[in-house]
Amino acid sequence: MQLTTVLSDSFVAITALFSFVNIFKKNNDLHFLIKIIPFLLMIVAACAGILRFSYFPELVNIHEGLSAFASHVGMVFLFILFYSFFIKPFQYTIQLLVLLIVLSFLSFYFDPTFPYSNMIYTKIAGTLSVVGILGVCISQFKNQKQAAQLGIMACIFSMVAGAFKELNIAMAPLLSIDLFHYFLSLANVLWGMALKKSTLSNE
Repeated sequence: MQLTTVLSDSFVAITALFSFVNIFKKNNDLHFLIKIIPFLLMIVAACAGILRFSYFPELVNIHEGLSAFASHVGMVFLFILFYSFFIKPFQYTIQLLVLLIVLSFLSFYFDPTFPYSNMIYTKIAGTLSVVGILGVCISQFKNQKQAAQLGIMACIFSMVAGAFKELNIAMAPLLSIDLFHYFLSLANVLWGMALKKSTLSNE
């Protein structure tokens, strides 16, 4: 059992659930898929990690695959969620389904086998999504200062989390993956708070 990673993955699951619940407390007409996909994928991936690092190491491929899926499909939909809450409602069902199918297809096109979490496609999609969220928050800073500040802080924590993982930086007894999880957890909480405080979806 890799106890520190089980604990850090648990934080990811809990904070993603926190944000997931916060979003559903808002009364708006955003399509169900926009709200359910981003944080739900993080929850599922984190739960797979908890099982993997506790008593089921044979789940490594499933965990890596789900984590990669959450990193690009989930983050792209998180960007759409921020755009919808901060700038303009996105309510096109067919376009959402097509985007989900295309992103899913691309992930297996670049690597049809698990794990594929180190694929450059996954990193590029996830990074561009975070940059997109950052851009949304900056563009709306004057109109929604508090929500934008929270969103910007979340993006910074997310980037720091990625740096810990990519550069393999560890601080005993925590591994680089643990530090990644904890900083991602902070980002999850802040993303959820930013979305909850945004004003567009209340109009």
